[in-house]
Amino acid sequence: MPPLFLRHEPALVTLLADVEQSAESLRPLPVGSPGAVTERSKSGNAYWYRQFYDAAGHKRDEYLGPVGDAAGDARQAEALDWIAAARALGGSVRVLRRAGFPSVDGRTAATLAGLANAGIFAAGAVLVGSHAFGVLCGALGLRVAQYKTEDVDVARPHRLQVSADVSTLGLAALLARTGIAFVEVPSMDPRQPAVSLKPPGADRLRVDLLMPGKTYGIAPVAELGFAAQTLPQLDFLIAQPQRGVVLGPDLAIPLLVPSPERFAWHKVWTSIQPDRTPAKVDKDMAQARVLLAALAERDPSALEAALREMPNREQKRILDRLRLDLPALAAHRDAHAWLSDLCG
Repeated sequence: MPPLFLRHEPALVTLLADVEQSAESLRPLPVGSPGAVTERSKSGNAYWYRQFYDAAGHKRDEYLGPVGDAAGDARQAEALDWIAAARALGGSVRVLRRAGFPSVDGRTAATLAGLANAGIFAAGAVLVGSHAFGVLCGALGLRVAQYKTEDVDVARPHRLQVSADVSTLGLAALLARTGIAFVEVPSMDPRQPAVSLKPPGADRLRVDLLMPGKTYGIAPVAELGFAAQTLPQLDFLIAQPQRGVVLGPDLAIPLLVPSPERFAWHKVWTSIQPDRTPAKVDKDMAQARVLLAALAERDPSALEAALREMPNREQKRILDRLRLDLPALAAHRDAHAWLSDLCG
């Protein structure tokens, strides 16, 4: 049986850390091309503009100020520095993508950048789902098969302290700043508010807002003018988030993701829920196996400590499910042995 992952060269993992640090200092993040600064004349006067393409591929202009004016020239210089930094970051990101680090498409990257620029992740929101899995694999230096998803799952652990501008705009209008139009996805129950947004038509890009709850349901998110789906055990998943970075085609978005050990156990727990389709169960366990094997080899104590944070009944159900899956971990002998002992 082939191994579940290979390991990247340490130099590439170091480069990823440098990319994350550079992305943290780049404000705002570009949601399209970095563009270029141009000078235009109008009515005998010259003005600075930044010309760029937004996430939908539309040509846009950002006014910087009059040429020869102290404030305008300062903004032009700042824009040139920002463009240079964004292009340098993009070059490093392309090196990582070519090396096989998980990445997302341009529109997903722009969507996440739009949320980051609005302070959503700085306020405590956590990226979950398959995109978070990709971030965790990259941070651990794991080379895995590329996953495919167009769902952007964002968890709200508590009320987010965002600006009044963000609260006034609401989530759909905030995302529209990227150049991508988003509309509400109607809930199954027409009496309930929407918890998802997507571009119009058959487009598969989708943003889902989630929050912890005792049961499955829908709750308002006043600070974003929207609503979220409540999920049991989501509080376990996002209790101790860590910094991470999503790689786009030529962009890196710094944000929060769950800890890898909590993500792994939560995936096993999710796989045994009665509403999961066989395809989703396979995906859940495929992601859980990778992280369980990697962490059991590297930091088994953290893995065990995270499991003990689950209710006792759920711990037993998780280990019962994992016991059935142990043969799939056979290629990772040390991890297989440790997890076998844990399962009893």
